Amino acid sequence: MSSEFNYAGQELYMHRIVSKHPEGCPVHIHEEIELFYFIQGDCTYMVEGNEYDLQPGDVLLMRPSESHKLCVLSDVPYERIVISLSLDLLKRFDPDGKLLPPVFNRPLGRRNRYRKQDFDTPLYEQCFESL
Repeated sequence: MSSEFNYAGQELYMHRIVSKHPEGCPVHIHEEIELFYFIQGDCTYMVEGNEYDLQPGDVLLMRPSESHKLCVLSDVPYERIVISLSLDLLKRFDPDGKLLPPVFNRPLGRRNRYRKQDFDTPLYEQCFESL
């Protein structure tokens, strides 16, 4: 596994990683919001028991305490960007809470995945690639 980028602060953690020989991970949860940007690989992602197939450019959004795990389907290199941020940081960044509905206004394990065609602009993709 090689890390292209890694930042670890108290309220924000980001990394871009390429796993040459990927392995899945066990079910886990976080206290933070996790934003997962899929770049390449042969994987699915389970969130609260719901399986999402992954295509390059997909974004997964998990709220705190939402269980999730990666399922690797083959030995194809797996690349992703993961951003974990605390609720306190998000609330300071977005005091009006305009970014929170996609995180909390949905059932657990539902509507976690966004495809790049779900967005009208390539801006989100440019932001991830700028990391």
